[in-house]
Amino acid sequence: MNFELLTLNLAQAAADEADFLLVLVPDAFKPERGVLSQMIDDALKAGELESKAGKLLPAWRVTGVAAPRLILAGAGDGSARQVRAALLSAMASVKAASARRLTVCFTAACSGHVLRAAMLAIAEATYVYTTTQSKPEGRNLRSVRMGVPDSVTLADAFAQGAAVVAGIELAKEWANRPANHATPSLLA
Repeated sequence: MNFELLTLNLAQAAADEADFLLVLVPDAFKPERGVLSQMIDDALKAGELESKAGKLLPAWRVTGVAAPRLILAGAGDGSARQVRAALLSAMASVKAASARRLTVCFTAACSGHVLRAAMLAIAEATYVYTTTQSKPEGRNLRSVRMGVPDSVTLADAFAQGAAVVAGIELAKEWANRPANHATPSLLA
């Protein structure tokens, strides 16, 4: 899976042409200008969306949003644990939709720990073992764009997160192989 880091606000996220747009809405959400921001603000005021981690509001073909599928996901206090819970809840819908390109938009500033936790949650939720399967059906999700308010300050954390995801997936591949495919000489 390819991860990409970019600076993205809600107006830019609405114009992004991914298969699926996932917007993380923390307790401290502050509305901006734009269709998507207004939609989030209206949903919060109406009680249709809660900012509690794991609460979801799915939408399809929203006017003013380029992505055909949209999920607004409550991210609680915006901590790594809360963001992870939100993403694990939302990824079931992303997998069911067989999305190939996902854009995840953080509506508030996040730390490197939060970004890494988000990347790990997405990788964990979409991992599929296919190496020795006779009819492998791998993950559909190919590209994940992580949109944050300021990508420059998170570049190192993003690189670390991508490396950790690659390492974990390599370890999972070898751990899932049968004994005749994971002999000591191959593991060495």
